[in-house]
Amino acid sequence: MPKAPERHPSYDELAALVVRQMATIEAQRETIARLEETVDRLTARVVELERRLGRNSGNSSLPPSSDMFVRPDKKSSVDTGKKRGRQPGAPGAGLAMVESLDQVEEHVPDTCGGCGKALSVADSIGFARRQVRDMPRLP
Repeated sequence: MPKAPERHPSYDELAALVVRQMATIEAQRETIARLEETVDRLTARVVELERRLGRNSGNSSLPPSSDMFVRPDKKSSVDTGKKRGRQPGAPGAGLAMVESLDQVEEHVPDTCGGCGKALSVADSIGFARRQVRDMPRLP
């Protein structure tokens, strides 16, 4: 099979092709410039929104009720192996018993609360000392 002679484009065809490509390149440049502006605007918006999201009651003057998405992490406490509250052997902070009492009242039941049998002083198995402080009523 004989080869067809190759046809080369004319100068006018090449010039028209270059003009079309130049127009396409210019349109692409305009599109790229618009997209870069959009990216810059959206990047600034993301930075502002992340700044707002990072604010909570722990790092700003906002009230705790304004914490919307996540609660701030609790500070991790170091486990010392001790239970909460007063430790065994620590001094107490309650009111101490007074040495001289103003009044002493003995509360001795007449009958047993379970069987109803009459009780005497000989049936006593001990006593418990308690101290009550009455506060005066305010006028």
